[in-house]
Amino acid sequence: MAETMYSSVLDAARRLAADEQRRLVAELLKGPDGSRASDALAAVEGTRGSMKLADPATLRWVAEDEDLCGY
Repeated sequence: MAETMYSSVLDAARRLAADEQRRLVAELLKGPDGSRASDALAAVEGTRGSMKLADPATLRWVAEDEDLCGY
């Protein structure tokens, strides 16, 4: 039950606009363990928009490779 609620909260957070996500994170950082979380937030902000998916041929190769996926 808790896992379902956790997933639905994460899904709702993912649907927020980027500025709303930042406000949510700022509120969460005010929590009891916020000092360590600020480093994680800086890492996420530093890579926002820069990560790209692999091309389809590479994805297919990874999916079909027995050592990587166990198929």
